Amino acid sequence: MTRLALIGVLLLAACAVSPPPNQPALEQARAAYSAAQADSEVLRHAAAELDVAARALADAENSKTGEEAAHRAYLAEQRARTARELGHARANERQALEARLRDAEEARDRALARAKEIEQERDLNDRLSAQLRRLQAQVAELQARETEHGWILTLGSDLLFDLGQARLKPGGRRALTSLARFMSQHAERKIVIEGFTDNSGSPQANQRLSERRAAAARPTRSRATTTPAGASSTGASRSCSARPRPAPPPVPAPAPHALASAARRPRSTSMPRSSARPMTK
Repeated sequence: MTRLALIGVLLLAACAVSPPPNQPALEQARAAYSAAQADSEVLRHAAAELDVAARALADAENSKTGEEAAHRAYLAEQRARTARELGHARANERQALEARLRDAEEARDRALARAKEIEQERDLNDRLSAQLRRLQAQVAELQARETEHGWILTLGSDLLFDLGQARLKPGGRRALTSLARFMSQHAERKIVIEGFTDNSGSPQANQRLSERRAAAARPTRSRATTTPAGASSTGASRSCSARPRPAPPPVPAPAPHALASAARRPRSTSMPRSSARPMTK
């Protein structure tokens, strides 16, 4: 009889320390932990906090009294919610950091591209400046002068032709070498070569002679690498102004219209040698 009474007391004591399996606080803690455990951002960024919540939930489930179980279940629920919030916050912070990193890389790429453009522009300016200096040196060598029709180069007739002839003299060929070199290097420029004579003799003969002289002074492959497609020749039996041509736009280098005149010096010594188009036959 005594033995049976002792067994009954032990059974009652065992029932007293077991918490209710469906206590609401414990169920809420379990639900909060399950939600945090299923969140990929929590697993990636708050794994340590999730482990703390798991241990708190285990303590709640192993509590000896209902009051203790409710208290520990509350703590476990808070640990689970904290883990989830930290996981989301850290994920957002990482995304913001990655966005700033992308912006910095894009800014760096833009800066590098701009630096490359500046370097290319500097190289282009250097090439253009060198080309301009060469062009100015060539113009100075040719002793050209700028007019409303373009740039004019006048070659003395005593260097080019004998009296009444259209065949270039050896000295005339040398005089045209610089002009031919200039034209070959600037084949895009339009060049008009005009031959002139004085007004003695018949107009027909003077016209033919001036045309032959202009054609003889036109650069050929023997004097230049190429004959510019824009080079043309014409003759004028008298010393007169060139055919009107529109004035080129102002540029630092010579304008696209270069005018070279092959002329003879007149017999009379009263005309200055520096005249742009001396007349003779």
